[in-house]
Amino acid sequence: LYFQLDNSTPAKVLVADSKGQPVIALQQLPSNQLNVSDLSSGLYFIRFIDDADQAVATQKFLKK
Repeated sequence: LYFQLDNSTPAKVLVADSKGQPVIALQQLPSNQLNVSDLSSGLYFIRFIDDADQAVATQKFLKK
């Protein structure tokens, strides 16, 4: 999964399934990509969080 954020680098990245259960939680992301190959097919939400624990952006994506 590739992404681009405007003018911010997230401190944390959280991926949750369609029920809101966390499936990936990273404290740091070394690049603008995230390996989601181990996830099952379905709808997911990715949330980027800054140093103050505030959500910078939330997006949904469909894993085929």
